[in-house]
Amino acid sequence: MSLWLPTRRFPPLPHASEHLAGGTDQLFDQNLNTTDSPQFESLGIGVSPSYPIHIKKTGGRNLIYLETTDVAQDNGIQFKHPNRTWSIYIPANNYNLYIRDEVLGKNLIEFNANGYIRILEKIDFESAIMVGDENVGVIQDDASVARIVFYRQTDADSIQFSWRNTSATELMTLDYEGDLWIKGNLTQGCLKEFKDKTVDISDTDFLSTLGQLKPKKFTLKDDPKRWRFGLIAEEVPREFQVRDKEGKLTGIDVMAILTYCIGAINQLKKKVEQLETKITS
Repeated sequence: MSLWLPTRRFPPLPHASEHLAGGTDQLFDQNLNTTDSPQFESLGIGVSPSYPIHIKKTGGRNLIYLETTDVAQDNGIQFKHPNRTWSIYIPANNYNLYIRDEVLGKNLIEFNANGYIRILEKIDFESAIMVGDENVGVIQDDASVARIVFYRQTDADSIQFSWRNTSATELMTLDYEGDLWIKGNLTQGCLKEFKDKTVDISDTDFLSTLGQLKPKKFTLKDDPKRWRFGLIAEEVPREFQVRDKEGKLTGIDVMAILTYCIGAINQLKKKVEQLETKITS
């Protein structure tokens, strides 16, 4: 058995049942016992129902409006499954919206009235995400300390991401051009346990390879006013080039250049020692 309630504009009427029926027929006799009230398998508002509850409206906002006048009462909806029950609700004496797992008895996500989204479970610490009016986003910890700040700015050298510790001290930033700044030291994982097929390269002519490098002075297209110094990836020897899986050139291996510099120093040191021996003899 299905119930189809046509939608139309109506004046305020005393009974909700009269509202739904368009004010012409009272569907539910309020003097009947609950057991005598009609039972429907599906309900359609503005449409013959194809689902247990089917609402169709042309034009304007299509929504389900839940209202309570008692702030001491919860207000929301619940989705019940044989193995799980979920709620979307506003708790009593509260202004926030929550998604709740009724089986666990825990609120999982909070939509804060101040603009925050708080993820309350399944991570190491509570976090909050806020999008402000100044195109600034913040991920906070449970002590309301901004741990990650991200900006939607396009100016040259403008900070895009900022990472901070529990004292809100800035530890690392990434700007619009891709420049990375860190407060502490940069450590590369060079442990032997990470490497395989280690081979000495003492027979390489380090000086000759380094001599092929052509230092450049340049500006970036995104930052034309600032002069920078460095190398051009297309112009360095292949030993110093970084390529992706398809073989496309992506950048320069600075650690490889540093390794060749160390090798060149050792070779020069050996030549100096040989000259000193020759002179003294």
